[in-house]
Amino acid sequence: MNDLNNKLNQIRTDLNVQPPMMWYPNCQKRHRSNFTNVSITAMYYALKRFEVCGNDEFNKLLREWKKYSKSEDIDIYGKVKTEKSIAKNND
Repeated sequence: MNDLNNKLNQIRTDLNVQPPMMWYPNCQKRHRSNFTNVSITAMYYALKRFEVCGNDEFNKLLREWKKYSKSEDIDIYGKVKTEKSIAKNND
């Protein structure tokens, strides 16, 4: 997964891609947001799009990922959820 994120960041650097502008109501100004990393689900969709796996295998991977991420309490990027994000989801 880190290889995919590194490659994506290298492409962004090579092409001089800037993160999107966001409006921040607290300071009433526009600032550049941060780029996001590649999610596990996005990786599965890329496998399907480039025909590395078939539709049945793709659906199986998504189901297994959903079960695994719930049982291990991890986020869409494959990292253990922090206390802050757990509290936010419970509200």
